[in-house]
Amino acid sequence: MSHVGAQHRHAGKAADDLQTKPRCQAWELALAQQVRADCVASYVWLAEQLDLGKPTILRSYLSRTRTAS
Repeated sequence: MSHVGAQHRHAGKAADDLQTKPRCQAWELALAQQVRADCVASYVWLAEQLDLGKPTILRSYLSRTRTAS
């Protein structure tokens, strides 16, 4: 079982929920941030696994999320 799979099930989301539009919803960013913190996943891998678009966009969103916290 992948770490992403375990985390999104823990969040009460199904795999199909990762295909929702618009991309980079708050729960998806929280999931990406949690997975990145837990296993130091690359932005490229996270963007692909979570269907979040380009890795540079994900990096920007996560940076803003960290700054806002």
